[in-house]
Amino acid sequence: PPASSEKPYFTLTKHVVGPLTEGDLQLLSGKLTFTVQKSTDSSFTSPETVKTYTATNLGGWTRNDDGSWTLSARISMRDQALGNYYRIKESGAELDGFNLTVTDMNAAVLLQSTTVAAFTFTNTYADTGRALKLTKIVNAPDTTGSFTFTVSYTDAGGNLQKSVILKNDESTTITGIPRGASVTVTETTTDGYTVIMKDPSTGTVLAGSSSYTFTMNDDTAVDIYNTSTVALPETGGIGQGIFLFAGIGLMLTAVIAGCLLRRKYGKEGD
Repeated sequence: PPASSEKPYFTLTKHVVGPLTEGDLQLLSGKLTFTVQKSTDSSFTSPETVKTYTATNLGGWTRNDDGSWTLSARISMRDQALGNYYRIKESGAELDGFNLTVTDMNAAVLLQSTTVAAFTFTNTYADTGRALKLTKIVNAPDTTGSFTFTVSYTDAGGNLQKSVILKNDESTTITGIPRGASVTVTETTTDGYTVIMKDPSTGTVLAGSSSYTFTMNDDTAVDIYNTSTVALPETGGIGQGIFLFAGIGLMLTAVIAGCLLRRKYGKEGD
């Protein structure tokens, strides 16, 4: 609503504290709702909603020096009946991936013709971290082995490294990875295998090697494929090659033996 200096009016101030990006703030603005309620008594036993605004309706956010955000707006109350109690309630402040702490110390106001009242809300968001799911898939004659990985990233406490051991078709999930962290997944036991890392939802190859580095923006899943470097027969049996080479060997042996016999008996006939 346009700012007005004509009384009565309410001033609404909203503070948002925490590691929110501009994208998070835009999402929050569309769902964060402020409701002006009326009651004939200060207990608000049967409140009546008289105005509703989203944060988007109220205007733009200002970035503060400490990284927090502030939204301020003036709400005219000239169209409301005097002598009643009014308050502003907030809803829709939750964001996925964040723990929310709400500070609302606002009291109801008895509306008079000269009333100027301030309502202040502070929401503090703490990143709950994101989850990384790793799944091992082995393509080899023997799939009973164990495979070791290191998952390293940096959070507020410094560099962290976790060790994970997986067998074929096993999965594990690492939680609490800070959003925006640079994460590196490295398989350390790769002898005799080629390694490919894929996105399980799309099949997209993320890395054609035993190491993959990415930025942790959302929950992420990675499938790690290990394929034996020993050639496997197409039929699944011992293959046709062994019979082919054995046949060639027998033929060569027969030819050589025949030549030697002809030379031997040919000389005796002379």
